[in-house]
Amino acid sequence: MRRMILPLMLFAFAACQPATMELTEAQKAEIEEAVRQVDSDFHATWQAREDIDAYMSYMSDWSSTSPFGDESLDAQRTRVLAWWGAQSSVTIDRGERRVLVMGPDVAAVEGTNVRVATDTTGAIRERTGTYTRVWIRENGEWRVFAQKGYARTREE
Repeated sequence: MRRMILPLMLFAFAACQPATMELTEAQKAEIEEAVRQVDSDFHATWQAREDIDAYMSYMSDWSSTSPFGDESLDAQRTRVLAWWGAQSSVTIDRGERRVLVMGPDVAAVEGTNVRVATDTTGAIRERTGTYTRVWIRENGEWRVFAQKGYARTREE
């Protein structure tokens, strides 16, 4: 009887261990492509400056604060609408991006872009920046969880 207890205990211990979440290269590539696409769609929605609800739909529901540093998602919405309304045109040239897949539901995008905005007074502002954006999958949809960016602005 004693000989049976040890193997049963080892089996029970092994069965209680968490499964590894190692992703295959194919899975990582699939996630990377999905995140690249949603990141591009996000930029396009922002640049179009037409649908604040579509833009805000990219924000994570996890937190009540904004991933962009605003005190709330409502404050972010208000700030973005005000900025959109103050611009007569915006163009963005996206530079290189790289994606780090951290798990099946988490990935980070690091990228660069040059944004040229002409406001309603005719002032032109060129912004060259880099950013790191963390995307998480919530209920099957990729959402922005956090972003950090650095920009230099040149006014004309």
